[in-house]
Amino acid sequence: MEGPPGIIARLNFFRGLAIIYAVGLAGHLITPLRPLMLAITPYVLLITGGIVLVPVIKERNWRVFAWLLGAGVITFFIEVVGVSTGKIFGSYSYTDVLGARVLGVPPLIGFNWMLVLFGCGNLAQIISQRAALRIAIAILCAPLFDYVMEPVAVAFNYWGWQGGAPPMQNYIIWGLISGVMCSLYLLFRCNTQKALPAYYLAIQLAYFFILKFIV
Repeated sequence: MEGPPGIIARLNFFRGLAIIYAVGLAGHLITPLRPLMLAITPYVLLITGGIVLVPVIKERNWRVFAWLLGAGVITFFIEVVGVSTGKIFGSYSYTDVLGARVLGVPPLIGFNWMLVLFGCGNLAQIISQRAALRIAIAILCAPLFDYVMEPVAVAFNYWGWQGGAPPMQNYIIWGLISGVMCSLYLLFRCNTQKALPAYYLAIQLAYFFILKFIV
């Protein structure tokens, strides 16, 4: 009988992520299903994020683990300070759509930003071998993702901005955060054998890009 490691080795994580997000996109396009889609959003993000982490677990790459943990904790507490002061990204607040809030921020936000930054670092690593170019790619990557995501997130009431739209400083700060985290990614030599983080980033980007023109 084939054990769990053999089963995991046979799973096509790339195809699985595409199917999950395709179903989610279809559900959001059917208006009566949107409340259900919003209700399960936190669980979908946890499941799909977990899928991205499976190869890292299999590789037992402790450098990547350390970087991921740091990225998740750092981005979560940056969000906490941002929400409480309004001086980092601008004035905004979270709802409970993404799960219960701790210090005003859903912990899932730190988890998802960890994966976004992982995707940026992984993508930069795939595109170029030059450290400076990798960091430049990462600096552009996170703000681009945020720019596409923001209108959808606001429309679905994930969070809200004072004045209705995020200020430019929001994108600038996320670019700086991404650049710093990618620099640490390179410094720690966080290499992964899979392109799954970059693929996950692309899947989410496509998902929000399509919804941006619908909602």
